[in-house]
Amino acid sequence: MKKIYLSQPYAQKGFCIIYDCNISSKMNDFFRLYSCECVSKQEKSSKEYINVEIISSTQSYVISFQGTEVVTTTPIQTLQNIIYENTVFEANVMPLHAGAIEKNGAAFIFVAPTGSGKTTLVAYLSNEGYSYIDDDKTIIDMSTLRVLPNHSPIHLRTESLSILNSYGCNVKGKELCVEKIRRIVYTPKAIALSEVPIGGLFFITRSECTNNCESIATSEAVQMIMSSLLQYSSNSLETLKCAIKLAKNCKKLTFSDPRYVVKQINKESTLHE
Repeated sequence: MKKIYLSQPYAQKGFCIIYDCNISSKMNDFFRLYSCECVSKQEKSSKEYINVEIISSTQSYVISFQGTEVVTTTPIQTLQNIIYENTVFEANVMPLHAGAIEKNGAAFIFVAPTGSGKTTLVAYLSNEGYSYIDDDKTIIDMSTLRVLPNHSPIHLRTESLSILNSYGCNVKGKELCVEKIRRIVYTPKAIALSEVPIGGLFFITRSECTNNCESIATSEAVQMIMSSLLQYSSNSLETLKCAIKLAKNCKKLTFSDPRYVVKQINKESTLHE
């Protein structure tokens, strides 16, 4: 049996993935997807790790986790779901399902559900000279309201390449196909190396023809922030207090052209100078 230790930034616990040799090729793909978060036994920190065991059978795989077993033909997708649903972050941070970039020492956050264009937008902005923070998981320190550096690689859907190319953005990365998951994986050249204050938080919607940015009521913004958390927080009161503070600087942003988003970022940057 082999082991990979998955240690996510700002998570209370990691995952120790134990697997037999017959699944080594699939686990190599998993390692490429999570290369910056996977460590060997020799490199693992003192963080506590939760065991996930994968055993291959004739036509399927058995995944054991916390006393339950799941039989699946897509072990990597099942493993990703287990990690996503069971990651518990540190009590002092707010993990948002959002992408983020940095400009002039301030973070701009883009909140949206899966498939709404967060990664495509962040890839475009990173190509335009903005510093990359993350494309899907934005971590906020609740005591300082600063966005913490993360640096997970961008995982871009292949269908997004034509959109980016139409705006002169030529992405070069490695194409990975893991089971039914196909992604272009790469890390932008410019990344935010330290925590930064928040310059703006946008709830984004991709449109065919509309470009619009409007203010949002604080009460609605609080609800939308709370519904965008990557986990239910055990520190719920502090999380709510943080959401109320963040809600004062939120807007709804509908866009068909990413260049319109650049204009809005520049506008917000001017206001915060």
